[in-house]
This record gives sequence, C-alpha cells and structure tokens, in this order.
Amino acid sequence: MKKYLLLILVISALVIGGCGSEPAQAQAGDTIKVHYTGTLDDGSQFDSSVGSDPLQFVMAAEQVIPGFLKAVEGMKVGETKTVTIPPEDGYGEYDETRIEEVSRDILPPGLDPKIGEILTDGINQLPVIAVSETTITVDHNHPLAGMNLTFEIELVEIVSKATPTSIPTPFEGPTTYIAVMNTSAGNITLELFRDKVTNTVDNFVKLARDGFYDGIIFHRIQDDFMIQAGKEMSNGTIKESPYGLINREIHPGVRHFDGTISMARSSHPDSASAEFFICDGAQPVLDDEYAAFGIVVDGIEV
Repeated sequence: MKKYLLLILVISALVIGGCGSEPAQAQAGDTIKVHYTGTLDDGSQFDSSVGSDPLQFVMAAEQVIPGFLKAVEGMKVGETKTVTIPPEDGYGEYDETRIEEVSRDILPPGLDPKIGEILTDGINQLPVIAVSETTITVDHNHPLAGMNLTFEIELVEIVSKATPTSIPTPFEGPTTYIAVMNTSAGNITLELFRDKVTNTVDNFVKLARDGFYDGIIFHRIQDDFMIQAGKEMSNGTIKESPYGLINREIHPGVRHFDGTISMARSSHPDSASAEFFICDGAQPVLDDEYAAFGIVVDGIEV
C-alpha cells in the first residue's frame, strides 16, 4: 500500500527510558512510531500500517500532513484515538488549476495513454483524465485532495525525545537585511529585522545563502490571509531544513501587517524550521503567536 503520510527518510534515533511517574507525551521534534488506519467518508480504506511495521517519523511540519501532526501531539504510548481531518489540514482542496493539458509530442515513442491510466514524471503519479489526438490531460492534485480523511491512530513508541534548538551561533551581520525573492510572478523585496529577531533572521538568511529556497513553490495560497512556502519544490519534492527547529522569537515591534513575513510552524511554539508565510492583509490574530521577522518593501502587488 502507498504511504501517503510520510516521505521516506533515514532516521537515526536513540531509544531513551524515563523514570518519571507520568508517561511521556509526544511533542514537536520527537521521533515516534504509530499504527494507523485511514478511511474515507464512504468507509473505504485508503491506507493502513496494521499488519506491518509501524510508521516512524519525526514530529515536524515537513513529515506528515498537518492534521495528523495535530492529532498525535500530546498522545501517550499505548493511547489510541480516532480523528477526522478536513482537506485544509490534509492534502488541500481540489485545485482545478493543477489540471494540465500537454502535447503528445513530449511522450515516449509508442506510449498511447488511456483515460484512467497513471503516468509518472519520475516523482509524482499523474492520472490521465482526458485524451485527444494531439494532447493528453493529467491531474497534478494529490489523489486524496479535497477529501475528509478519518484516521484511527495508536501511539506505539516514543523512540526519542528532542528539544528544539536555535542555530548554533548567530553570525556577525547588519541590523537589517534586504532580501529579494525572484518568483515567476515578479520580484518581492523584503526588509528583515535582524536587530529585533536575530536568530529567526539568521536562520532564514543561512538557508537562503545555502540555496535551500531555490526552486521552491508557494504551496499554500489563501486570499486575504497568506501565501506560504519553504518546503515544497516544483516537482513535488519536500525539503527539510538542515538546521532543525528554532525557538520562537516574538518582538512587540514586529507585527503581522499586510506584507509581513513570518515563520510557519506546527501547534508547538518552538517548531519552526524553514517554512515561512507572507501576510495578505493585516493578520493581528497571529501577533505573539508566530515569529514575524520582516516586511515587504517592494512587490506587494506580486
């Protein structure tokens, strides 16, 4: 069966024991093992780990869908729960703009796809939904996009506990940076407030200088709320920061105005790593909750 929840990663983990009287709870950054069964609204099962090895993953935004991460956070070993995850916390709403018509000229010689067949671009599986003499139409949406997903989850083991840490040592730098995002829709220029949220800006700058953000897409776009990026490549590959998680930095002088750039995270305050979002309109409800660290100074129309 396909494992839709987790990118395949090689994880080295130490098994630790506890001596406290209270059972440990799964928290952001922990490496855990779970058994799960996933079903759709009609009761059909689309995936399950039961009968095979439990699923092991690190509790971070890049590892599993947001709703699954929220569900396991705070669970204790041996605990079970059932949760229904809506599309916005799963694989997103079905997006008609991700349907693509391509010329047959790009297909390998002799390939004659039929409706319902699955093609691949080397990474993604793309169902064929229409054909003509000169073109084929494929669907880039995830197979579970737009669907409510119900999971029965059992926390089998907390393999290792992790404490979020900031990048090792802030490097010498100016009080502010000017960063330019080159996008397919135009350039976005930001001022980053290093004097107010030093570790957050240093983390972002290090990733940018490393080329980590080269080729990423804005994978979440919500009118009058935000555009979000920092993990997904144009070919569907998901990236993970080499610097791990960073502690949340909040500064009263950096608020979530129209064009503010801020760090995305899971429900744990100290779980940001590489993902960021830019506010579309003022979002005061995010103040003191998310680590704002700069603002658009040119290119807000982009």
